[in-house]
Amino acid sequence: MKKNDFVITFSTKKEGEATKDLSLKIKTIFPKQIKHLIILFTPHYHPSSILRTIKLTLKPQTIVGIQAPFLIFERTILQKGIVACCINKESVEIDSTYSRTKELHEIEEILN
Repeated sequence: MKKNDFVITFSTKKEGEATKDLSLKIKTIFPKQIKHLIILFTPHYHPSSILRTIKLTLKPQTIVGIQAPFLIFERTILQKGIVACCINKESVEIDSTYSRTKELHEIEEILN
């Protein structure tokens, strides 16, 4: 991918400030249109607050959000923070699926 097709950024600021910080960083690289946005965040942030700010500021076509107890960014383990990955390449398609199963064989089938 070319540099202008893809950007990753992160913030460890307070909840409202972190999402605005990410949005500003992404908007400086992609000022017009945001295609796909993947958000990884720790439990310190409320998903609805993140979603509300992202929809208002970036208006991406696709949003995928994942909460995790820790994040790894640039070889650093973050106990608190938000990481955003923006993909603006034309040929990229993102499909998502949600499953409540804990059975390994069923998870493997979904991923395949």
